[in-house]
This record gives sequence, structure tokens and C-alpha cells, in this order.
Amino acid sequence: MLCHGDAQGCTVSHHGLLASWAETSADLVDAIEDPVFPSIFSRSLATLISFEECTQLLYDGNRRQGLVGRDRSGTGLEHRNGGTARHPFDRMYRAGVRSGVHLLRETSRDPAGALGYPARDCRADGMHEGGEELCIALPMSGDACTLMVMTRRRSGRRFTDEEAGRVRSVLPFLTSVFRRHRHSAGLPADGRGDTIDHRLLQRIERLSPREKEIVGLLIGGHSTLSISLRLDISGTTVKTHRKNLYSKLGVGTIHELFSLYGNSLKERMVRS
Repeated sequence: MLCHGDAQGCTVSHHGLLASWAETSADLVDAIEDPVFPSIFSRSLATLISFEECTQLLYDGNRRQGLVGRDRSGTGLEHRNGGTARHPFDRMYRAGVRSGVHLLRETSRDPAGALGYPARDCRADGMHEGGEELCIALPMSGDACTLMVMTRRRSGRRFTDEEAGRVRSVLPFLTSVFRRHRHSAGLPADGRGDTIDHRLLQRIERLSPREKEIVGLLIGGHSTLSISLRLDISGTTVKTHRKNLYSKLGVGTIHELFSLYGNSLKERMVRS
């Protein structure tokens, strides 16, 4: 029985769990080079545990955590680069933790601040009283780490040790496929900007003049409707161009477009 969301009393049989996981893990491998990989990744996790939202963050050295993607609702304001709030895992990362499955109550411990700074300086992403998170840390190469934050906002049910154990049992596989996905998308597993910039230049050269124009408008904050009116083309045509340019740039969502490339992409578009 698959539970992706608020499902009070939901249970997953051992055999059903294995069957569901086997099917989605095969889909994961098939989608490694596909821009929709992040969504399939969260769908695969949903066969192991129930959650309402999956947020993907990238930690790399002293840089502030960056939002890579988000599945389900949410604004991403708390986790964006330059945001005011640190996720509680930030303290664990700075203490050397790069891998593992961690409950929110574990990442928020240590009120004295032995992990670098007081726990009161951290907060989870928009969590209200009774909310819960399960954090899955996937080590990339170098000092980088991708954090998958599984959130239950409305149900009030805590993640259990048994649920965390399910994810721990497949952690090596999750780490392997996620690293391969970043590599196939032209994104270094250590998140180093100079490599991204070089690969980005190569990918921009594949875009058509119209696609470059649309990328520039997207980076400028224009919606599909706004682009349609500005370029005098149909909304369907805009969506088709977006799908094609996302594929060429190796991203699946507008969040990834901003988070992975940011100002570098805008500057390159001006030069090209």
C-alpha cells in the first residue's frame, strides 16, 4: 500500500513494500539522465514512508545551503540561497556529518550549541507546531552533501525509528543513483561552480535563439502567460519551448534553473 501524503493509520506490508520499492527503483535507474529524475526520486521514497513534501537542498563547504528542488507544495523561501533561516541539519553538516537518515528531533538537539551555534538559531522550513521532518543526507564528492527533507506538516504524526530504518536500508542505492544523476546532468557531485559554468556554456550553445530568449525572460521572473504576450506566441508554444530548453540545460523545474545556475546563467545568456 503506497502512502504519499497524510494517511492516518497507513501500514505497509513487508512484501508490498519490497514490490513497490523494486518497481520504483527500476524507474529511478531508467530516469537517471532524465530531467524528471527528482520527482521520480521522491515517488520512490514514498513507497518506503509517507510524507507530504520532499525538499532537496545542496550543502557545499562554507556556502549557504541551496534549494535544488521541491516536490509538492511549498514556497521554498526558508531554504533559498541567502535566506535568513538555517535548517537544523546545517549544524550537523558543519560538524562533519555528510551521510545518514536523521529525524528532526535529532538534528535539533544540543541546545548548548556544541555543533557550532545554538539550536535556537535554526528552524525547519516553515514548520508549525506538531510538524515533523525526516532528513536523508546523501554524500556527494568532495565536501558536498545533498539533503532530502521529507515533511509532514498537517498529519501531526512523527516519523518513527522503524520508518527511518527502511530508508537507511536503501541509503547506498539512493546515494549512488543521485550522484549518477548529477553527473549525467553535467552537475559535479561536489557542486563546484567553475565546472558548472563550463558545462553551462556548452549547454547554452545548444539552445535555439527563441529558447535563449525565453530563458532570459524566465530568469527575469516572467510567467508563461507573460512570455506568451511579450513574444506574441501561444501559451502551448511557450510550454513546448520550456520543456525543450529544460531538457537541454539538464533541469526539471524552474526552481532547479534558479538554484543550479542563478546569476551565472543570466550572465551567460547576455554574452551568447
